[in-house]
Amino acid sequence: MRTEYGIADPSDADPPTPPENTDRAAWWKERIKHLWFCPMEVCDGKLFYGNTARPTHTQEASWYIVAPRTNARKAEWKSKPAKPEYARPVPLVFAYPDLSHLLSGNGRILSEMQVDPHPTEGPAETVLLKTDASTEAPRYWIDPNRSFLAMRTEERPGNVFVLEEPRKSPQGIWYPTVTRMISEYENDGQRITLDYTGYSYLDFNVEFPENLFRPIEIEHIERLVR
Repeated sequence: MRTEYGIADPSDADPPTPPENTDRAAWWKERIKHLWFCPMEVCDGKLFYGNTARPTHTQEASWYIVAPRTNARKAEWKSKPAKPEYARPVPLVFAYPDLSHLLSGNGRILSEMQVDPHPTEGPAETVLLKTDASTEAPRYWIDPNRSFLAMRTEERPGNVFVLEEPRKSPQGIWYPTVTRMISEYENDGQRITLDYTGYSYLDFNVEFPENLFRPIEIEHIERLVR
């Protein structure tokens, strides 16, 4: 697994908003020609590497807005043993949520899952999993006919992930092409709702060289450009 962040140079003008009927996949393929890509995560199946390099004059939360043409730095990798959940990039992190927190270190079940095979709410043709009857407990709507895709996840009240327009990979694994994240919170006595929609495009006809999945000490500027 390898994760890279596409970074727009602050000196470049913002692209115009594409019309509603735009082919988003084609639009993004053209857009990435103008982005710089920074490697952030690499996993070779045994070790997980995270790139900790940041421009020295910026804060952690705003490092990505600096001009990459003038602040390119070599990668600084830190490693730790790989775990299966590390290899779940977006959108799979929402499609197949990690339930390992329900188990203790010795495998003892901390929470007993309740199964509702015919839920009266949520996406159609799904099975509802929940840890207990409390409305505060996480709930998962799983589609058994689509490789157990979690079509809806409620981590807590007001924090919901909804998957839409699922597709099937050549290997037979289902994945979402649209992910909605809905969050509600209080701000100065007002109820605020954030509704974010993300689109995912997976290309299964690409061959990757093996060195992409190894941490390279120095990521050359040419690599960041494309």
